[in-house]
Amino acid sequence: MMMNWCLQCSGFVFVVIVHLAHTADPLPSEYPEEGQNELVFTIREAPGDAEADQDSVNRSDYTQQWLQNLEKGLQDLTRRLEGLESRFEALEAMKDETARALSSGEFDNLVDFDVATGKRVFVYDWKIPMETLENYTLGEKLYSERFYIALNGYRMFMFMYPTGDASRPSVFLSYVNVYAGIARGVYDNYLLWPFVHKFHLILLDQTEDGDPVNIEYAADPRTTCKDDGEIGEIFKKPTAPFGGGCGSSAFVQRSELFTRNYIKDGHITLRLKVFLD
Repeated sequence: MMMNWCLQCSGFVFVVIVHLAHTADPLPSEYPEEGQNELVFTIREAPGDAEADQDSVNRSDYTQQWLQNLEKGLQDLTRRLEGLESRFEALEAMKDETARALSSGEFDNLVDFDVATGKRVFVYDWKIPMETLENYTLGEKLYSERFYIALNGYRMFMFMYPTGDASRPSVFLSYVNVYAGIARGVYDNYLLWPFVHKFHLILLDQTEDGDPVNIEYAADPRTTCKDDGEIGEIFKKPTAPFGGGCGSSAFVQRSELFTRNYIKDGHITLRLKVFLD
């Protein structure tokens, strides 16, 4: 005969199993031998509460992890949207700047081909009234307009010290100092830096008959315009509207301007030629 009693208390189940063997003596002896009556008591932890608690913990951990992943995904999506918005604003700025530059003439000097080299060149002529030059004092700087050297390209400018750069040694003060530099442009984020194109600075002899005698200075960002063996800061991506410049502090003696036909109709003409190939 088999009888079971089950008592549950504080999360534990006490299972009492009583087995009475069919013997002559219905009561168990103090130390029953095999085959005699047996009285067996077993105690085991009841399933349910502890497992439910663990399951609740697991669900809480899973929910917390899911929420963290969701938050991370939303943050990533926000960054992507902000990036797209930034790109859209940049494209809008490029469109507006291109329209403005076209209307202001910054693209009037388009790329041409140099007959001597057969390569693409950009040419910009800066006409300067002599009256303007004569009104400048020592150390004053005169700027040209800024201009793009190609569609969706770099933006440059020219500048000069008509009566010399006061920071230079006095031997240069009798010269007109002429330079070219990189200006901040709307396409800068899409261009390669540093700027490495060679360029020439030229004072045009405006003689119509005979052979003109131009005064020319050749500049190369990789050789003649370096700082401590590196391409100068002026040719790195600009952070200001006007950067520094590379050129010559002994470009032409002021007295030489009055020779030949460097002055015509009260103007001198400085030319910038940029070699794009």
